[in-house]
Amino acid sequence: EKEFNLTHLNGSAGTIGAELMEEVKARHKYYADGHLSVIQRSLVDPSFARDFQNAVLDMRTKAITTTNDFVTDRSPLDNLTYFSLQAAPVLTEQECRGFEYKCLVAMSELTHLIYIKPCQPDGLVENNNSRIPVKLYQDAVDSVFGSFLTRMFNAMDEFSLRKPKLLIINFWDLDNRKQLLKTFLQNPN
Repeated sequence: EKEFNLTHLNGSAGTIGAELMEEVKARHKYYADGHLSVIQRSLVDPSFARDFQNAVLDMRTKAITTTNDFVTDRSPLDNLTYFSLQAAPVLTEQECRGFEYKCLVAMSELTHLIYIKPCQPDGLVENNNSRIPVKLYQDAVDSVFGSFLTRMFNAMDEFSLRKPKLLIINFWDLDNRKQLLKTFLQNPN
């Protein structure tokens, strides 16, 4: 953000579209916050998951299309991943394809995509008191995310949509990550 003079868009569902999220929460009588509580609610109310992911995707797409030179910590692939895990089992094929296409179009607005795979040392599990601190679950979500990344890039070719330049990071060392990222962002090819 600072080194490349980029605007930081906080892609967290709780901040990117707080007003729209309040509307979804009120409609579903859901008043908690945090990733874990969203997943728990989605398990018992898949229509909440559908509405929640649509609202977050709409806000992310708006932020992506109205902001120049930005960096964000989430992408439409996050939406597709959680939509598929939380809402897709109770929706029609047409509803799922429609959501997937919205994600595809939003993805085509990105210039770069950095995918950091789970590569933390054994025994270290992300736990910020909001995420699910279970490595098995985190690995399963990452597997779905990686599968959709391949699927989306293939679909972008099929629909002649612009693909973002892709960097996959699969190592832990932060200094080496920073150097690789600088090279990636400075190289026009």
